[in-house]
Amino acid sequence: MKKDQRYLDSLASKFTEKAHANTLFILSPSDVGVVKNRGRNGTRFAPQVIINNFKKMNDHLENISGIHSLSNTSNELERDGLEKSHEEKYKRIQNSMEKNYRNIVHIGGGHDHAYPLLTAVEKSKKFKKLIIINIDAHCDTRVDQNLHSGTPFRNFDKETKLDVHMIQYGIHKYANSPKTLSNLENINQLIIYQDSLDKEIELEDVDKDTFIYLSLDADGLDNSIMSAVSAVNPAGVQLKEVELIISKIKTKIKETECKACFGIYEYNPIYDDLSNKGAKVISHLIYNWLS
Repeated sequence: MKKDQRYLDSLASKFTEKAHANTLFILSPSDVGVVKNRGRNGTRFAPQVIINNFKKMNDHLENISGIHSLSNTSNELERDGLEKSHEEKYKRIQNSMEKNYRNIVHIGGGHDHAYPLLTAVEKSKKFKKLIIINIDAHCDTRVDQNLHSGTPFRNFDKETKLDVHMIQYGIHKYANSPKTLSNLENINQLIIYQDSLDKEIELEDVDKDTFIYLSLDADGLDNSIMSAVSAVNPAGVQLKEVELIISKIKTKIKETECKACFGIYEYNPIYDDLSNKGAKVISHLIYNWLS
């Protein structure tokens, strides 16, 4: 069937097969980790809802030759245990990243999906340094024994051998236990609390062997722009602050040809309003990342 002009003008027309794409969307449609962390189920629907909203945008992304999307997990796979499914998930991501994509976007699901992505980056053995910027109300470094959406960075810290620097941005002390805020073993961590956001984020010693991972937990955003999450944030990060961080990372990519990924997690479409406000905010940020 012939495509109409509205479709051809939209980003929907950019979605294509792997061979013709320079941009990769990794989708993790599972909320098992969220439920294990006593959050609301429903984040498993986030990847498809976000993609549907993103596709409606008009295409002015001349640097994007094509977008390939793939799913690396499911609720069915993870119900048998997140520990059991971890290896399969990171290997799928690792295999999909073997092609030298110019842009990578990862859409969850819960924040637990950050763990297999980081493992895939490490196992690729392509990078000497990893910089993580986590925009969040919670550090997600809980010391719980079982994997869930509150433990991904503590899990990764236990096994990484890379030079890892992590900036936790927009954190609320009251949203984290003292144990959660305890030091990590292998990751050099800087916590910037919500009341100190005037502190500049510095991206130092970045070169072509560096991987930058921008991780946005949707509950790090202010409730005026994001209420469709398990833990609504009464005083969260504003949109302009996220856009500034994206701009700094894009500048570093241009200067050094380093690799980067933008991950978005914890958006729950079930609790969005009728206008899909939350999905539109996230789609806007993805467009900003790719532009």
